[in-house]
Amino acid sequence: CDTMMTLALLELNGTQTSLDVPGSMRVIDLLREECGLTGPKEGCGTGECGACSVWIDGRTKLSCLMVAAQINGHKVTTIEGMGTAKAPHPLQSAFARKGAVQCGYCTPGMIMTGAELLRDTPHPNREQIKEAISGNLCRCTGYQKIVEAFEDASFHTAQNKNRSTADPEHSVPAAASCCSHGERCATQSCREEDTWQNDDHRGQVSMEHAAQENKK
Repeated sequence: CDTMMTLALLELNGTQTSLDVPGSMRVIDLLREECGLTGPKEGCGTGECGACSVWIDGRTKLSCLMVAAQINGHKVTTIEGMGTAKAPHPLQSAFARKGAVQCGYCTPGMIMTGAELLRDTPHPNREQIKEAISGNLCRCTGYQKIVEAFEDASFHTAQNKNRSTADPEHSVPAAASCCSHGERCATQSCREEDTWQNDDHRGQVSMEHAAQENKK
C-alpha cells in the first residue's frame, strides 16, 4: 500500500495548494486527475516526447517522470498558468499567428519549453530554438511553423518593448500586431495593415481551437 502524504506546494499556477496524495503518484497524474489541469499531456510516458512538460521552480521538467514527493514545497506552473485566451503569453499569440498549432497535442509542452528559452534568451537564433525544442516531438507541423513562431514572439516582444519605452501611452500588446516582409522583419511575415487584421482573426480562431484541445 502506497504511503499517503500531504503535498504542500509553494505555488500551483500562482496559488498555494495542499493535497493528500500518494507520494509515488506521478506528477502528470496528480495535475490531470487531482487538480483538473489537463494542459500537460501524456504522449509516451517515458520522457521522450515533451508533451507533459511543466515548470518546476521556473525550469522545464517532464511531469511523467516525476512523483509527488519530488515537488513538495516547490512552485509548479502548467500551461494553464502561462496565459489565457484574453491575455495570452506572447509565445501563445505567436503560435496562433504563425499557424504553429494543428492538432494541439504537443503545443502545451512546446509553449512551456519555449517560454523558458525566450525568458533566458530573448533573441535566440534558429539553432538555439531547434536545440531547445529537440526534446519536444510534433507529428503535424514539421517544426517550421513552430520555429517561426519562436522568432515571431521574440520579434514582437522586442518591438513592443521599444514602443512602450518610446511612447508608453500607445504601446501595443504582443498579441495585437503582426510582423512583415519588410527588412526589419525577423520572421519574414507580412507587415501591411490589412494583413495584421487578417492574421489576428486567424490567430484568434487558432487560439480558441488550442484552448479546446487543451481541455481534453
